[in-house]
Amino acid sequence: MEDTYVTRIGAHKYREIACLVAGTRGSSVLVVATPADSWDRFSTVLQQAVDAYAPE
Repeated sequence: MEDTYVTRIGAHKYREIACLVAGTRGSSVLVVATPADSWDRFSTVLQQAVDAYAPE
């Protein structure tokens, strides 16, 4: 799931990818985020990090 949000303090805008990852022994939540104005610069590497995540 992709989402954007603004922080309460400083009104900084972020964009994130968040997902629930189910493994054989449990589940975890993975969240990667960057300032929204940097999304184009970092989205590829953030998506690679999500794709590479492997729960134990």
